[in-house]
Amino acid sequence: MRMALISGNLKIKRALHLGLVVGLALPAQVGTANNAPISLKPAPALPSLPAMAPAADKSNDKAFDKRADKDTANFNPYSALNDPDHRISKDFVVPRSLRLRTRFWFSIYTKYGSHEFVIHHALYPWIIFKVVNTSKIFDNAHINKWKKYALEKKIVHNDYVKIHRALVQLAHVRSQRHLTGLERQLAYDLSHLRGPRRSVYQAAADNIRIQLGQRDFFVSGLTESGRYLPFMEKEFSANGLPVELTRLPFVESSFNIHAESKVGASGIWQLMPHTGREFILVNDQIDERNSPFKSSLVAIELFKQNYRKFKSWPLAITAYNHGWEGLKDGMKKTHSKTLAGLIRRYHKGTFKFASANFYTCFLAALHAQEYHNEIFKGLGTTEPPAAFNVVTLERRTRSKTLIKRLGITKDDLLTYNFDLKHAVAANAFLPKGYFLILPSWYNTALEQMLSKKRHPFREAELHVSQHRSAG
Repeated sequence: MRMALISGNLKIKRALHLGLVVGLALPAQVGTANNAPISLKPAPALPSLPAMAPAADKSNDKAFDKRADKDTANFNPYSALNDPDHRISKDFVVPRSLRLRTRFWFSIYTKYGSHEFVIHHALYPWIIFKVVNTSKIFDNAHINKWKKYALEKKIVHNDYVKIHRALVQLAHVRSQRHLTGLERQLAYDLSHLRGPRRSVYQAAADNIRIQLGQRDFFVSGLTESGRYLPFMEKEFSANGLPVELTRLPFVESSFNIHAESKVGASGIWQLMPHTGREFILVNDQIDERNSPFKSSLVAIELFKQNYRKFKSWPLAITAYNHGWEGLKDGMKKTHSKTLAGLIRRYHKGTFKFASANFYTCFLAALHAQEYHNEIFKGLGTTEPPAAFNVVTLERRTRSKTLIKRLGITKDDLLTYNFDLKHAVAANAFLPKGYFLILPSWYNTALEQMLSKKRHPFREAELHVSQHRSAG
């Protein structure tokens, strides 16, 4: 799974330290008041839940709308999900069956920041029990950084435990006449779910989840994406794919080239090692998954394969995260033909929270990005598009020898070839045929070098082919 990010970003490290989610990691287990872990029961299989109707979205939209009126010239951010200006292909209209789920993730990306922790129902994410805002802790200049993190963790943990205990209590009371204020609020939050009250409350207690707000990370991704999106859009379009697919890295990594997951996924597309090796170099010295340019070409091949198998973009995009074999298996077992049907009927094996929410995360990120000027007023300029040329090495060359021969700095080389970060550090050999990306400002020097009889380069165009790995 490629959903949980680990990077050098301090805020991301903090989220992982809290045992929380960055992106779409599986639900965290939070300790009790005495620091003993709460053992949450496995989520019940969805075939037992169809009787429950979708609940209303109880998030605080009014507060969001007020902020929107102030910050974005009366543009209501949620209206972006309707695509009022028709900026998005009809292939990616938010379907009614997934609208509440998409709306939840849209809030996560555009409304809640890195000090806001959303405690919600994992099976019905739009049912929000509480939003814990810890920003005031970090405004206190008299508390050191690590104490702030510890205090934040304690506050979020305590609210989680209170909600869990209240839900368990609700599942066991015979009468609702003498409920506490919190119990009454939770009963109201779940009142739209059909079914025996005890079952509804117990299912909620077994499926509490904490989601860290992503607004800050998303804004950072908007800035960084300017460097890569023009190249990505051109390549996707040339391969007959919707350019909207290039927005998926907002979900996977927020265009953070340092992104690595605890299960081994890497790069802005969060490719797993075995997937990368089918198309590009992935070894101890060179990992082309970390090149936004080369990994984008791999993503193109994966999307083409998935669409050929499913003839549906919701399923093809979900397969990017879950794997096409597992998705086919789930659809066969549940007799589902659509993603919404699969989510409603299937919650087994590895098809759980991350896979069930992957497509709606994409829809939310896509609409947030397309309307980012209206939603994030005063964002500023994005990074300029990367302009470059590509050459291949005609012979095996050590990385430091290459840097010296090119007459550029290590930082200049890694800016366009981040897949070489380990190779440069170890002065490893780069293999013959390696695709080297050089900045456009180097054009004159490159032309002079290519004019010489003996030079180690050959002009080329980036491409990938299956089984091109060198191990």
